[in-house]
Amino acid sequence: MIFMIAVNKLSTGLELEVNEEILDSDEDIPRWGKIINTQWTDYVLSAMDVGSDSYVLMILSKDDFYKRLRNWQRRYYKE
Repeated sequence: MIFMIAVNKLSTGLELEVNEEILDSDEDIPRWGKIINTQWTDYVLSAMDVGSDSYVLMILSKDDFYKRLRNWQRRYYKE
């Protein structure tokens, strides 16, 4: 699965494990990301849809993920 090759390459050196057996090949990247994120405790797999079948994948620490999310919310959801 090309998706798992990308995830394994991104997670090199982070000692993250993915139980590939629970990823259904009939599902899609958002679903696989949700499943992987339930397995990890300190990191988040972020998948940004940039086109019909294209995604940008990032692995962030949970702290970094929430910092970036708050910054994005402040920038784009000003009241």
